[in-house]
Formats: sequence, structure tokens, C-alpha cells
Amino acid sequence: MKKNALLCLSLLAAFLVSLTAIHSDDLFMYLALGRRFFTLGEFGEIDPFLFTFKDYHWYVVHEWLSYLVYYALYLAGGYRLLIVFRAGLVALAAAFVWRAGSRNKLSALPLLIVSALAFYFASGRSFADRCSFFSDLFTVGLLLFLTNESMRFKVRRVHWLLPVLFLLWIQLHPGFLIAWFILGLFALTHFKFWTPDEKKKWAFLLFACVAITIINPIGIYGILIPIQKFMSPEWQIYRSINSEWMSTLPSYFLSIPYKIFVTIFSIVTIAATFKTSHKAGWFPLLAAFLLTYLGLSAVRFLALAGFGLGVLFCSAIARMELNWGEFKTKQVNAIAYLIPVVVIAASLFAPKFGPHVLIPQYPLADAVPLKAVRLLKVLPPGNIFNEFDFGGFLAWELDGRMKIAAHGHIDSPSLVIQNYYRFTDSRKNWDEIITQNNVEYFLVHTKSLVENPNTAWVKELSENWDLKYQDEAAAIFIKKGPK
Repeated sequence: MKKNALLCLSLLAAFLVSLTAIHSDDLFMYLALGRRFFTLGEFGEIDPFLFTFKDYHWYVVHEWLSYLVYYALYLAGGYRLLIVFRAGLVALAAAFVWRAGSRNKLSALPLLIVSALAFYFASGRSFADRCSFFSDLFTVGLLLFLTNESMRFKVRRVHWLLPVLFLLWIQLHPGFLIAWFILGLFALTHFKFWTPDEKKKWAFLLFACVAITIINPIGIYGILIPIQKFMSPEWQIYRSINSEWMSTLPSYFLSIPYKIFVTIFSIVTIAATFKTSHKAGWFPLLAAFLLTYLGLSAVRFLALAGFGLGVLFCSAIARMELNWGEFKTKQVNAIAYLIPVVVIAASLFAPKFGPHVLIPQYPLADAVPLKAVRLLKVLPPGNIFNEFDFGGFLAWELDGRMKIAAHGHIDSPSLVIQNYYRFTDSRKNWDEIITQNNVEYFLVHTKSLVENPNTAWVKELSENWDLKYQDEAAAIFIKKGPK
């Protein structure tokens, strides 16, 4: 009972810390797509928002269910319900880590500490409102399932829920490919322990987990889309312009202490799974190597790596023959309860997270250009050249009333460079993209004007365009009329 009470306090703390203002531009694009489907009955094959990419055939249907989920939540409770939903998913992932240790009778304090460290690891990515977190959550849950001692050898009834999970998964997000790889590692490391009959059952089960994913709106292409993206010769270009796919250690927006922590936690988890491999087999160790590779290879995988390594680390240290009796004293138990209580109390006063985030009418982060875009809605229609991470919010707020330059659902990096970034290279390119496309407005980060005042495009705006509006988030420039 005491551990259950501590679990509730810890999950409440994780939930409250995850209550942060909405800042993901991807979420606004999901809402725009969900509204489009609810209104028209389809997403359409041609992007309706862009002026820079003529008749651009976009590929958005492979995550169709995520768009409908987010839009339905918005209709039911607005931005507040979306924030609560995201915090609930993060708390559920934290519960998976806790469960990995508690089912192996790991004492409360070390369990709490490891769960908190895994949560911090994942925080580099998990607080963003993106449908990729469905994949992260499902993958961590799969790891928890496969590391259960009673699930490793015989195919039980509960195993047949896995194909159902994959059927749901492919409708939400294409991250199931990593889960396939994890299932393959599991099969390779346990194959020799299965009886002939169990080998047949496992083979059929694994085949069902793969084959069932073809049931999606675009069939086999729904499976191939992520594979084609990774195999494309443009992949490295994409990684260079998309911050979430940049390598974690060289990334410029993560702190050095955080990067050091991520590295140390990964190494320690690998060491722990290696030390207990004689009891748990080689699967946890191989899974730890895979998650470490993913976590260091791209910022996108930090949430998956953090919570996934947390599951493996809790399971490993619970198997070690350590004397946890010293962690069961009254003083230590008091400290264990004190930690989440302090976090819960801090959430009531912290400026960036906690229940007070839900109070404003529009609980959006300061970086979201709410006021600027609301002004654009009442200005005469015209093409808007926007900075990349404003595209989803413009699509959501303007709903096609004005065409925009770019958003996060453009899958061709070469097109982005040719039709978007190239405008900064020369005056000729500026004229081709800005003048010939009849751009009437610029929506830019205020920080871009402050941090890059000497760049050619900022000078062009300052000299030949009128500053219509500016606040802490964004600035609007409007084309000067004839003198």
C-alpha cells in the first residue's frame, strides 16, 4: 500500500510537470488536418496551404487517426484538454518505468530515483505535442511486456493483443518499424529456448504483427513511407534542416549538462543489463544498445530512449543481488515521499509548468505568434512568407484564407531548399521567390530581427517593407505600396 501511495504521488508529479503551454507547431497542423477531414470528408491529395510548391502532392494520410484524435480532443475541450491529454500520456510512460521495477520488488527510493532520471532523459522530447509520442509510448510498453519473465517463452492469450496493437499503431504513426526490430531481437535471443510448438506459435504471432499493418488507408505504401524517407539520398539534407532529426550530442538547443547526463545514463543502463544478462538473457542488453543508438542519433528519439532505458534499467537493478534493506528505513521512506511532494508543490508556483498553465484563455507558449496571426486574419488577403516553424499555426488559424510559404509536412528537402531557403542567397533568388509569387506579408520571429540584423534578407525587410506589427514572439512586414 505504501508503494502504491508513492506511485500515485510520483505519477501526479510527472503529470503536473508535463502541464506546459502548447508550443509544437506540428500540433496546429494536426488540428488543421483534422478540421479539413471533418469538414470535407478527406485530407485531399494536393496541399491547400502553400504558394511556394505548386500542386504539391503531400503524404499525410499515413497518420490520419492522430489528426482525428487531436482535433476531436480540441472540439471537446480546446487547448486545455490537449495539454491534459499530453500530460496523461507522459505520466503513463513514467508508470511503465515504475512498473518495470515494482513487479521485481525494487525498493521505493531507488525505483523513484531511476524513474525520475528516466523522466528527465525523456524531457528533451516528451513535452512536445506530436503524434510520434504514440509510437514512443507503444514501444516502451512493448519493452515492458517483453522483459516480463512470464512472457518470454510461452505464447499466452495476452500475446494475441500484439497484432491488435500494431493495427492501431499504423493508423497513428509509422514508428512501428522500431518495434518490429525489437520483436526481431526478442525472437533471435529466445529462439533456442522455445519448444517446436512454441516456435510455430511465435512465428505466426510475429508474422501477424507485421502483416496486419497492411490494413491502412494506403496499404503497403503506408508501411514503405518511413522506409523510403530513411533510404532517400535527401535524408542527410533533411537532417541538416530539421532540428528534431539532428544528432543529439551536437545539437545546439540542448544543454551540455543534459547531453552529459544522457550519455552517462545510457552507459550505466548498458552496464546494468550486461551484468544481469546471465539471468535475463541478451535481449535487454541488445535493446539497451538499440535505444542508446537511437537516443544519440537524433533528438526525435529522446523520449523513447529515456523511458525505454528507464524500463530496462529498473528491470536490471531489480535483478541484481543487492541488499535493498537499507532503503527501507523510516527516514529513507520519508525522503521518498518528500521528493514528489516537493515537485507537486513547486508546480503550483513554477512559471513554466503546472495547473496554472490551464488558466489563460489561450494556453499557448510565448513563442506562438497568436497576436500577429490574429492580425493577419483581418488584413486583406495576400501570400505570406513565413519562417518555417510558424507554418502549422498559420494553416490552423487562416484555414487557407491566405497562402503560406512553408510548414512541417513538406517531405522533400530539395524542394524546401529550392523553393524556400534559396530566397536568402541573392537578390535574383529573392525576386524569383518573393516578387514573382506576389508575397504581400512576412511573418518572422522577433528574435530573428534581433539576432540577425545584418543578414541580407533582414536588411531587405527593414529597407523596403513596412513593419506592421511586432511583439515578443513575431513581427509582420507588409509590402510597401508605390510612392
